[in-house]
Amino acid sequence: MTVGRRVALLVSLSVALSVIAMGVAAYITTRITLFNKLDSQLTRIASTVSGPIQVDMKNLDGVGSRSVDVTDEVIVNLVRADNSITAVSGTNRTVVTEPSELAVARLGWGISSRTGVDSQNEPIRIVAVPLSIDRGNSDPVEHYALVIGEPLDTTYGVLQSLWIILIVAGAVGVIATTLTGLWAANNTIRPIRDLSRAVHEVAETGEITPIKVHSDDELGELAASVNVMLTNLEKSRERQKRLIGDASHELRTPSPQCAPTSSCCWPIRRPGCFPSRRAARSSPTSPPNSGSSPHSSATSCSSPVRTPHRPVQRSWIWPMWWPEPSSGRNAAAPRWFSTCRPSHSWCSATRRPSSGP
Repeated sequence: MTVGRRVALLVSLSVALSVIAMGVAAYITTRITLFNKLDSQLTRIASTVSGPIQVDMKNLDGVGSRSVDVTDEVIVNLVRADNSITAVSGTNRTVVTEPSELAVARLGWGISSRTGVDSQNEPIRIVAVPLSIDRGNSDPVEHYALVIGEPLDTTYGVLQSLWIILIVAGAVGVIATTLTGLWAANNTIRPIRDLSRAVHEVAETGEITPIKVHSDDELGELAASVNVMLTNLEKSRERQKRLIGDASHELRTPSPQCAPTSSCCWPIRRPGCFPSRRAARSSPTSPPNSGSSPHSSATSCSSPVRTPHRPVQRSWIWPMWWPEPSSGRNAAAPRWFSTCRPSHSWCSATRRPSSGP
């Protein structure tokens, strides 16, 4: 999942949770307000009909003539402490009582309100208020509970409409917020996407293309910094190409200092450069420098002419650390050593005459 989609998903979830919380709060608040208003209305009706009921408590004629015509949907019952119910004449709807209404009838004080059902199992809002009747004779005061009920069809219809409106409005808001968050996230991470694309192009094709700067914020500064880095990389590559070209040109061109002495770099491969010890042993009576001077023999190293001596082998060349004989049958042998140094010019093989007699 891309960064833009994650941002859009996070925004949509946040908005959805906010919309759900606000919708639930609005629904609960509206429901409580409607029920409180309905309870107040029913309590006012109970206080209105309590006087006529005391005139004719048996048949509730006063209620039928003064209140029922006005509020034909309202259910009026008189509940006694023994749970006997007296209804308005001409109606067969009664309230299904519960202990809350019986408590008001027996104690003679307090108000109860709840949601219940009537005898037809339809939801109603019920309010019970105490009602005391004094007959004026030796009979004690009778306590009743005046129960007023009103159907909840209208209230539930309002709440259902409100719930549908909240769901539709919340869904539209969540969808709109998700699309807006996706658009904003894509525009925000565009420099990062361009940066990633430029890095992939440099890694795959080697071509360096500057990134477009879309804004002046932190992402724009990042794109500008990457452009500077790409420019420096291009300059470094150009310098590297020039260095490789110069180095290859120098390697293809021979050095003029090594050309004259190239024939002396490996004096042991020249058969006539150095006499072997075996040749010196074969003629012990010959003078050390017979036939030529020391200086003339030194020049034979660079001469391509072969000498009449046997081919020189590496194992018979006297190295520098070999002890020089002072007498004996090898006293007439010339003293040779190589002065070639691998760290310098390689090329210097000289003959040094014997310093003895």
